[in-house]
Amino acid sequence: MPEGFASSLVNFVNQINNEIKKEDINPIAVAPIKDSVNELAKTTTEVMHGEVKEEKRMTTIREKLKGVALSLVKLSPKIARTLAGFTPLAPFSELIGEGFDKMIEGAIKQ
Repeated sequence: MPEGFASSLVNFVNQINNEIKKEDINPIAVAPIKDSVNELAKTTTEVMHGEVKEEKRMTTIREKLKGVALSLVKLSPKIARTLAGFTPLAPFSELIGEGFDKMIEGAIKQ
């Protein structure tokens, strides 16, 4: 995975961990968000290595990002809104043409 994407995921996870500590959330409840972020990382690596067909690349990454947003909202809408305001996932947003903050808002409305 290109450095920009990898470092943005690391920064994002660090921000999630900081917010989780502030809210004192049970670590077991965090598992779905970790799974979603891992899926995003795996899928992004597959896309970057050409393992996903060209026409499905943006859709595939968009769906994984939406999964992260939904998991984050289920964990804590407050954390989701906080992270959407300063998310380091901008490289992914540029890749798919949609901001992560919009995905968070969509997930909150669901």
